[in-house]
Amino acid sequence: MFIHRCVLLSQTCPWAFISLTNGFSFFIEIPLYCLVDFSHDVAYEQINELKSALGPLSAHGEKYCSDTCLRRSLEARNWNVTKSRKMLEESLKWRATYKPEDIRWVNALKLLCSLNPGQVTKHHANCLSA
Repeated sequence: MFIHRCVLLSQTCPWAFISLTNGFSFFIEIPLYCLVDFSHDVAYEQINELKSALGPLSAHGEKYCSDTCLRRSLEARNWNVTKSRKMLEESLKWRATYKPEDIRWVNALKLLCSLNPGQVTKHHANCLSA
């Protein structure tokens, strides 16, 4: 029996998911002193470079540009700061335009029902009246 996969849940959460080769899986708490300090990571310099390239952000922009988010965008673009900056700027522009954080199921359902009133089922009507 060997460890098949070990996934740390986040940089700040001392829990990991362990999957064994026999199919058994479990969560385990890892002592904080065993976690790698993110500030000493090789990517830390590129994250700071990306922060500088983005410049000052609004409060809304800062919400979506944490160090973890910047690291994910750098990984997605093979650690290319220029491409990561472009991707993040486009993402922030899209979020400012469409405001996905404000979308609620009831609002989407009301829009759907207004576009296709013949498609409203009994279940949908109950959801709208709630």
